[in-house]
Amino acid sequence: MKRDNLSRCIITEKYKLILYFDQGGSLIFPVDVDPKLFEAHKKRARYSGTRPYAEFYNLKNDPCELNNIIGDENFNNLKKELSSELIKWMIAVDDQILKGPQRIPYYDKAIKNFTESNISN
Repeated sequence: MKRDNLSRCIITEKYKLILYFDQGGSLIFPVDVDPKLFEAHKKRARYSGTRPYAEFYNLKNDPCELNNIIGDENFNNLKKELSSELIKWMIAVDDQILKGPQRIPYYDKAIKNFTESNISN
């Protein structure tokens, strides 16, 4: 399993299920993009709308994770099984995301800076 601040993921030998707990956008990256053009902002990824709540990939058939099969009903039982394993793990490690949105240190410092600078003026 992988963990970052806003999503959780469970990976098996054949499948990968990603759950997102914060909004975000989805980008379509051209597979053949030249990294130098991309870095220089001459060729950018297209915005494809709001990020989905979940993604599901068959890593054997789609190792580059280009075909999100989250809507494929043939995998409903497997998605439920993997989701169940993931939630059990989240509970076992007392995952903060189960308690609601997280405050990050940058936010607290920014608020402190903002209020102190406005109070002293």
